[in-house]
Amino acid sequence: MKSYPSLSRVTWCASLCSVLLSAVACQSSDSGSSDDKDTGKATTTDSSTPQTPAAPEPGPAATNTDPGPKPNPEPAATTPSTPAKPEPTAGNSTPEPSTPVEPGTKPTTPEPVTPTTPDPTETSGGPVPTTPASTPTEPSSTPSDPVACDTPEEDTFSFFLISYDALRRYSGRDEGFGGNLGGITGADALCKRAALESSPCAGNKTWHAFLSTTKEDAIDRVGQGPWYDRIGRLLANDVSELLNERPPNADPEIIDDFPNEYGIPNQYPNGDSEAVDNHETLTGTGLDGRLYSQDVDAGAPAAAPEPAAPAPGPSGGRPPGFPGGGGSAGGGSTACPGGWTPEKATCWDWTSDKPEGCPRVGHSWPSDLSGVSWISVWNEAGCAPGVTAVQGFPEDGNASVGAWGGYGGFYCFAVTGQ
Repeated sequence: MKSYPSLSRVTWCASLCSVLLSAVACQSSDSGSSDDKDTGKATTTDSSTPQTPAAPEPGPAATNTDPGPKPNPEPAATTPSTPAKPEPTAGNSTPEPSTPVEPGTKPTTPEPVTPTTPDPTETSGGPVPTTPASTPTEPSSTPSDPVACDTPEEDTFSFFLISYDALRRYSGRDEGFGGNLGGITGADALCKRAALESSPCAGNKTWHAFLSTTKEDAIDRVGQGPWYDRIGRLLANDVSELLNERPPNADPEIIDDFPNEYGIPNQYPNGDSEAVDNHETLTGTGLDGRLYSQDVDAGAPAAAPEPAAPAPGPSGGRPPGFPGGGGSAGGGSTACPGGWTPEKATCWDWTSDKPEGCPRVGHSWPSDLSGVSWISVWNEAGCAPGVTAVQGFPEDGNASVGAWGGYGGFYCFAVTGQ
């Protein structure tokens, strides 16, 4: 009977150990079940495609009675320090449409740029304006593929006085171009354009305006001759004949009334018996065919005062002896307000349509009252556009290329004999 208590003590200890081991096993089982529940929630969101839970990784959980705090799988609150998308800065939050900004950069806000290109409509000073948009600028060179002429008259066609109708159409205004022909090359292009309208084969030739500039003399621009009008009538055989008041061997039908691009005498542009006062023709040229100089051609000082105009003669034209009339020998008026200069004599090399200037003119048809020379008679009133077709004194303030009877016409020659 003494051994019973001892057996009971052993049995009680064994039972207690069994209870403790069961408790530990239950705690471990509960922990694994919790992890499996978390894993199950992440892998069984799609019921149509069941996932096989991954086997729990072996570890010391069954033997570690104090596993410590469970690690936090979320990233730390301070990581990452840079956001995935860069926040806009003051410089690129509202970029200008024409100035793209590269992503991820912070450009400096640009200051507004003020354009420095001058206004093309402004002139650089002086009386020279911009070239009219309607002035042709194409060169007057001979084309590479000549066009056959239909008649012998077209083949010899090499001289005309550009008509008022042509200048009116080309300039787009009734007053014409004035003294601004787009420079000497613009005047050459106008000659070629009018010649081509009259005869398609005229483009086979190089056409030049009989105009002097401060850099070139008119007589050097026309070749050596001979020259014929559109209908085949002779103007002059050579330069020596050309440099006369009226070319001595010119066809009698045109010697005293130079024709236009269609062969029509320019004093009767409508082809009828009604004459118009349109003989003032721009040349910028003296009697010798070179740039006009008052010292050489008229013997007058460069600053000759403008003469007062006397009363008109009985016929309404310029009375004999008027300083601007020129008489039968040419030479003519030296009037030029503000003093004469070569630039004023050529409307600044045919680029100005301002009232300033006193372009030198000849007469396409002669007048005993106002001068005979086709090249050089007197100074016109100014370089502004204007047309006068009625004989008489110009109105006050009329400082145009046609003030004394004209429209700003000029002679055109095909370069011949070269």
